[in-house]
Amino acid sequence: MMLLLRSAGIALLVLLCGWGALTWYWFSEPQDAKLLGFYDYPSAVWGDGLLLPVLAAVLVYSIGRLPKPKHHYPLAVAAILGLLVGGLVILGWVSDPNPGLNWTMPAPHYLNNAGKWHAGFLIGASALFAMLWAELVHRLHSAFRASSTRVIGISLLRSGLFALIVGTTFGYAALAGRDSARVGTTDAGASSLYALVGSALFLALGLAWAARRDIAEAFASTIGGVFLASFFVCLALMPPSSVVAILLTAMAAAAGLSFAMTAEPAVQGEDIQGTTTGARGSPALEWLAVPALFGVVPLISQHAGFAPSRLLPAAGAVVVVLLLTLGFRRFRRRAKGLGPDTSWFLIAALFLGTSFGVLVLIQAPDLGFHWRPILLALAAAGMSQIALVPCQADYARLMELEQSEIRKSSGGIAPPQEIAEQKGIWGRIGAAGVAAALVIITLTVSIAPAVGWLPATGHVSIEAPSVVLGAVALAVLALASPQVADARRERSGQRQSFPPSLNGVSLPATYAGCALFVIAGSLPWTGSPPTFHPVAALQAALVAIFIMECVVGNGLRLNLVRVTRATAILSFLAGAATFVIAYWSLTKGVGTSGAPVHLLTSLLANVGAMVIVGLIALTATAAAYGYGRTTYLTQYTPVSNAKQDLFLVSLLWLVLAWIPQTAAEHISRDDEFHAVKVLGIVFSIILLSGRTLIWITGNNDSHSGREHVKAGFSAPSHALPDTSFWKRTKSLRKRTSAYLRGGDAVGLSKEAARLEALDGHTAVQNAVALALVGVTLVGTFAALIQLAQDLVKPPAGGSA
Repeated sequence: MMLLLRSAGIALLVLLCGWGALTWYWFSEPQDAKLLGFYDYPSAVWGDGLLLPVLAAVLVYSIGRLPKPKHHYPLAVAAILGLLVGGLVILGWVSDPNPGLNWTMPAPHYLNNAGKWHAGFLIGASALFAMLWAELVHRLHSAFRASSTRVIGISLLRSGLFALIVGTTFGYAALAGRDSARVGTTDAGASSLYALVGSALFLALGLAWAARRDIAEAFASTIGGVFLASFFVCLALMPPSSVVAILLTAMAAAAGLSFAMTAEPAVQGEDIQGTTTGARGSPALEWLAVPALFGVVPLISQHAGFAPSRLLPAAGAVVVVLLLTLGFRRFRRRAKGLGPDTSWFLIAALFLGTSFGVLVLIQAPDLGFHWRPILLALAAAGMSQIALVPCQADYARLMELEQSEIRKSSGGIAPPQEIAEQKGIWGRIGAAGVAAALVIITLTVSIAPAVGWLPATGHVSIEAPSVVLGAVALAVLALASPQVADARRERSGQRQSFPPSLNGVSLPATYAGCALFVIAGSLPWTGSPPTFHPVAALQAALVAIFIMECVVGNGLRLNLVRVTRATAILSFLAGAATFVIAYWSLTKGVGTSGAPVHLLTSLLANVGAMVIVGLIALTATAAAYGYGRTTYLTQYTPVSNAKQDLFLVSLLWLVLAWIPQTAAEHISRDDEFHAVKVLGIVFSIILLSGRTLIWITGNNDSHSGREHVKAGFSAPSHALPDTSFWKRTKSLRKRTSAYLRGGDAVGLSKEAARLEALDGHTAVQNAVALALVGVTLVGTFAALIQLAQDLVKPPAGGSA
């Protein structure tokens, strides 16, 4: 933990002294519009603002993982050399009569306040990074000299950490070189370029000297670092120019991650360098490099257009990225074919092609205006049929692991190999889910011109007292964190519980934290009479019901603990806090009164609301579990079960509540076909997500069926794998009613009672998910009916 804090501290220091200070000077002092400004230098904006802080943090963290050397004299030598190099670069700029003027040097031989600060920062940063690199090389050299520590050095060279070091170093060098090349023929530009080339040469020689014959171990991570650097450079030189480009870049990276996660996490206690499996480098190399490669395509495609001179290179970038991904995978894993990962590669390629196609099409306004709604529907139908294939196969494998003979013989405890495989599966499904959600958002936004999308004119409304109360509420919830830690411990014989006094703190702390969030979320609606939004209120209420069941089900009912007055109050407060937060996010978080909030701002506000709700749910679940004072009876811990539920409700919140509310707010209410356009978007969303929703709800029920069979019981008819969606839906009312009435399970054995509770738990979740679909559709149809009434109503003053 201390190492992480030191790494974060040095990153923050570099960020504030570099990018932070220059940003302050840029906005606080008058600027000459004729000179190159702060944002004309990618090395200052992206280099000082992102790459150097990340590089500093990763270097400090990597150094801390290596054994300490006996001597530290290289630090002093490196510091002096860094100061000299930085000073000589500044001297070259100041002494040059034609340096290439900019906002920090408005005249030859003169530095203004910003220029003096930047000069000092450059000299100081040169010394700092020279020291960090020297210490890293020195410790690597010490590690490789002793056979007992050689494996630690190899581990670092093969790790994702080293790829990040290479990527940020190469990325910053490329940006700084590009900025210096503008005046490369002058003494100022030449001094910068010489410093960059000399530093790179010294670093390469230093690493070769430190690792010696083991330097080849860094080859895979160096390639991964080059891929990262390529993304950083493209991001700095071709930053996303629109909301669609930002969303598609994130979507492409998530799709790349879903394929990269086929490289499963290392088994705990196994040789982490990969020598056991023969792999070159750790799986983290693919987790970093492949998403970076995929992110390059949207950045290039946003400037493609339909001109062959631009379109063909952008299309070629898609092919090159896919080939590089396959080549890197084959090299790192020493694997010739894709094998069972073929479907994941095809899905990732489909998402990547979608990012390219959408960005190209929206650059043709005439074609895009007429065809975007149709393209949205076709893309939704196609991707909904294809994207689920690998998820379904992996989920089936997950179910096999849960019922493996090894687990049965060990009392339900999974071996390390199966835990690693499970993490990989959940990682792939999670990344694919994020990519799919971003596709829905992107395709919705991309049809904006065809539906009269209003520009953002509002802002997220949140009062200072709410922020203060929310911060206090988080601090109060933190008092229950030991209970959360207890509720996430894997079962291993007797459960280790915290003392009763600590358990006694978690419940009142959660009470108080939730109550404070209720007050904080209610404050924005005080004062003038607020506008009530019935559809948003119903959506928020359903999310709240889901969270209440998450607390009661995972903390109590699935462990056969009865709901008491104390835990009922706990669940109610968690639900109330969830309601006010969700209602705020779906109203003031998207805009009100014809003043829509910027899409990304609204998305961040809703994601922030989801995070807070997640913290509330996890804390309340853990507090309920601790109050019950029993060992959990489920396959996973109460916290793990709650996390799965939170992932599901977050997707429902995002896709079935936030997107429709955002569309309704961004389409002018003065448009007589407002409801028709919103309904078209809602239907397209349901078309894309409907099959996924059916699959998820079906898995919920079939999970109950598998648990029945595993326990020696017959699976209920609604929980069989081949049961139709309609039959399962018809059973929800009966199952939900029985679950809400139950608690005693009179006449049932302990195992039968647990299975009965599980069946009711999944029924409530499925009912809430389907209710969200219904509320969204009914709300839109209600607006459509009002539109029809307005159209047939005679004009004011006309004849009856």
